[in-house]
Amino acid sequence: MARVYRAISVGCALACAALSLACPGPTPETGVDLFRVAVSGAPGGSLLAVYGDNTREEAWIVGGYVGVDPAAVPEGRVGRVVSFDGRTFTTRCTTDRVLWWIHGTRDETGLTLFAVGEGQRVLRVRDGRCETLDTGLSFTEGVATFWGVHAFSSQDVWLVGGSAQPTGPHGVLVHFDGTRFRRVTTLPPEALEQNLYKVTATRDGTMIVVGGSGVVLEGREGAMSAVQVPSRGFDNRLFTVSCGPLSCYAVGGTAQGLALSRRSGAWQPFGALGEPPGLNGVFVQDESNVFMVGIDGLTAHTNGFSAFLPPRALTPASLHGVGGFGGVVLAVGGELSERSASQRGVVLVRGNDSPSFTFDGRVFNATGNLRRAVGGSGQ
Repeated sequence: MARVYRAISVGCALACAALSLACPGPTPETGVDLFRVAVSGAPGGSLLAVYGDNTREEAWIVGGYVGVDPAAVPEGRVGRVVSFDGRTFTTRCTTDRVLWWIHGTRDETGLTLFAVGEGQRVLRVRDGRCETLDTGLSFTEGVATFWGVHAFSSQDVWLVGGSAQPTGPHGVLVHFDGTRFRRVTTLPPEALEQNLYKVTATRDGTMIVVGGSGVVLEGREGAMSAVQVPSRGFDNRLFTVSCGPLSCYAVGGTAQGLALSRRSGAWQPFGALGEPPGLNGVFVQDESNVFMVGIDGLTAHTNGFSAFLPPRALTPASLHGVGGFGGVVLAVGGELSERSASQRGVVLVRGNDSPSFTFDGRVFNATGNLRRAVGGSGQ
């Protein structure tokens, strides 16, 4: 199905007419303001999340061999942490489990990153060096996967997760104080029954958690309350949430994309995308530039009122995460349906006109084909 430029949504147009206001129009998508393929077919599994550090103008990416038996991966290099300096992608460390998300915080000692994933793996990255942290946590239902992390500081880190197995742990919210990991069990009943996929925070410090069955939690210091949001009775998992100075966006859906926006504390449907396929990632760069990615290589750019979806996807791979620094945006994904050690990753770039990029010593000139991948493999 062809994707076309979508004009201002009907709801917005009616609201603007009623208030005698002019809605912002779409920004032309040209030149380096368009996504293009930076890396296609990088060995080492899929790439799943991006964290951008504006101070150093660099990005950090995590991922791994999604859905692949760890025993089939050479030397146990199942998950990895990758840095990007604007031209070069470099694997900084590897681990024995897939890493699903990464977030960082900067203080007088520099940047500290936390990468989390399957098998309750938590990596702390400082000065480019990685250390695996022992959470000391056990769950009666089995081992949890940490799908999301948000660091207010290196001594105030929040992790969320659950399990792809029906009988595994659910409703997992964990706090790390720099020394000890502690599970928060005083969650609303509906959250305890669902996987929790991502956690972020608003400018005023309100934590927002999203998860299965359209669950949205808001609160501070782990005291979370369920928030009523306009969802639907099917295909309603919310996978990712991102906040800017004034608004937040949450996306999800596996077969049909689901998008919500939050302004002035209230959540509402975000219909400017039309009816896209499943959405996996969202990044609020600023209030006028919000990026969403999903299956079948979907990319979308919105100013909050209208949205641009390219008429043709740049890659057949699933895009899982999006983020960046300054004016640079990276969308990452890969062959998430390929269940072998030949699984490869993809990176799209926007706001960077470099003619080529190097990934672990291999030069990519924005070419290459990937096998078609469907969905987010249970997340």
